Amino acid sequence: MKIVSRDILHKTEAGGVKLNIADVASVHRGFLEIVANAEAAVTNPNVAGVLVTRMAAKGGVEVIVGIVRDAAYGPVIMFGLRGVLVEVLRDVVFRALPISRNAAFAMLNEIKPQRFSIACAGGAPFDRDGLADFMVSISDFVEACPEIDELDLNPSCLSRWFDRARCAHSSHCVLHSAVGREAGIEA
Repeated sequence: MKIVSRDILHKTEAGGVKLNIADVASVHRGFLEIVANAEAAVTNPNVAGVLVTRMAAKGGVEVIVGIVRDAAYGPVIMFGLRGVLVEVLRDVVFRALPISRNAAFAMLNEIKPQRFSIACAGGAPFDRDGLADFMVSISDFVEACPEIDELDLNPSCLSRWFDRARCAHSSHCVLHSAVGREAGIEA
């Protein structure tokens, strides 16, 4: 379960996430706790609801993939490791869009190798090809949707054992409409 609010950027830290929910009573309690935590973390938060979804598989590597449209450079992709670790490690790389598969591999290679062992659950192997393909697919998606000004997928997870399962645990998207107003989508 996770709070859906554009006012709460770091949902886990704000108490806006509940894991291992097993039954309906736990969903009800979790909902009440998450909303109360959101109201305690932020004054008058805009809460769209609470997302209830299946637990992601454990293991694999968690990454951040973000896009921003820069006035000088156009759309730029950012890649780093594991949710909040990006703020601690400050080990991220950038490229102008669109990116090729080779550019995605180059971005992976620029992250300090020991950092991947921190981001991988239990030091398990991960699918570098799948991660590069994921980054290219995000690049292609944003190139095809010029109304996207910002996209933040943090954390995204690439499951281990080469099953190529990918999911974004948290996402934030800012759209720019033809009339110049911004609209945000948070999940």
